[in-house]
Amino acid sequence: MCKPNKKQFLYRYSQFYPKEDFCHYNMFNHYFFAGEAASRVCEEFLQEDRGGPVALVADPPFGGLVEALASSFQKLVAMWSPGGGAGSSTSKELPILWIFPYFF
Repeated sequence: MCKPNKKQFLYRYSQFYPKEDFCHYNMFNHYFFAGEAASRVCEEFLQEDRGGPVALVADPPFGGLVEALASSFQKLVAMWSPGGGAGSSTSKELPILWIFPYFF
């Protein structure tokens, strides 16, 4: 997820963005390296434009566990959900672009 020139979830960007605009995040176990403060930054980012265009773009490494990623996606969708997660009456969905480097 990113908003051009503002928030990034790639660690190398921590050199350029302050803690208030950046989250170092492990998507395999939904872990924010800076703890609750980073989780709040993420939630504020996801809810920033209420109804505005947001998409989750994920390009995980080859061989990553699908179940772990899907669980994190669900948690991020719940953070984004305008109605506050599960049981929400909203019909909006968070678009997810999952680059799936798995070969069968």
